[in-house]
Formats: sequence, C-alpha cells, structure tokens
Amino acid sequence: MSHYAYDSSSSDDSLLISETSPSWPAACPAPNGIHKVKYHPGHAWDFALDTAQAPVDVTLVLPHYRARNQPLGHRLALFVGNDSGVKVKLARINPQTKFTLDIQGASSDVTVWIPSDYCGAIALATNARPVLSAGFSNKVLPNVRFQRASTHAVDTDSPDDHIEVTTAGRVTFRMWDVRTGSPESAQRETLKRVFGRGSHKPTTDAWDFLLED
Repeated sequence: MSHYAYDSSSSDDSLLISETSPSWPAACPAPNGIHKVKYHPGHAWDFALDTAQAPVDVTLVLPHYRARNQPLGHRLALFVGNDSGVKVKLARINPQTKFTLDIQGASSDVTVWIPSDYCGAIALATNARPVLSAGFSNKVLPNVRFQRASTHAVDTDSPDDHIEVTTAGRVTFRMWDVRTGSPESAQRETLKRVFGRGSHKPTTDAWDFLLED
C-alpha cells in the first residue's frame, strides 16, 4: 500500500516519495520515534507516513503556534499507513491547533492516543468494534461523535478535529493527557471510573455498542 520506495543508492536506505504522489511531503519519516508536525503549504498532507517495512510507533507533536503563512482555520492534515501494526500518539499543547488524521491499517491492529481536549468526529469502518481505555472514556468520549467512515465525508470547513481509521484489525483508543503532556495513567483513570467520576455515554449515530478495556 506504500506510496514510497527505497532509494537503493542511498547509504541510509531513506524512503523517498514516488513520482505518483506529488502532493505528499518530500520524504517519508521514520516509522518510530517522535516527529514534530509542521504546516506544509501546497501539499495535501502536513505529515505523511506510509510504509510496509516495519510496524509504526510514533508520537506526533503538533505545533503550539500557527505558521506565518498558515491560513486561519486550517486543520493540520496527518496520514499514517501501515500493514503490520500502527501506534500513534497525538501530543497537543495548544487546543487551537486542530487536525485531521487518516489511518490506513489494512488488517493490522491500530492504537491511537487522542488528546484529552479532543473535540470532533471519529469515523470507523462498519464492522469495527473500537476498544476504549478508561482515560479515553473519562475525558475524550463526551466530546466525540462516532461515525461510519463509509457514510460521512470529511467536512473541510468544520472547525473540529477529525479522525478516520480504516482497518480490519483491532482498534483501540487511549487518551493523551494534555495536562501532563504524557499518555494516560491507566491506574488513575481506572480508579476514576470505579468511583463514578468518569462515566459518560458516547454520542453515536453508528454503533450498537462500544467495548471498554
């Protein structure tokens, strides 16, 4: 599924964009580690990682400021594609930095850590049964609208965040705590649910049930 190919003449085996994908950034990032997202004018994606070489495990740090030439209201467009496993942590400092994230996982398992101040839609395939962590259920779920990916087009004029995950594998949503700047504390968030401090029903027009881990 990759839009990229290895450059056999390169000493570091870096991934280069193919000529068939001119609207993508010029180089494919490493499939693991921390990546700072920047606004890329003239490209369909501000961050694009599409590789089948290894499972993806990345932290995407969203900018805390608007770039000088970035239009007002522009949502950063992020893409991640992989066939053998995807883990994406979305680290956001400024809640005004909105984004859209498209994950193409084929049949691989996908786990996404979503900012606790997330507000917007999450679109999934019809047969997907997302698993929600305690932190996600406590902090993120009240501000999420679940949708079927096949029936909802992305509203490019919407000021809200948007995530779409396409995979036949297991989908898990966890929370990125914007207050601590780190993934959720599973023990702390579970205790909140046990004592009734984080029980919320999802806003959904597509799902008969959601699973909690």
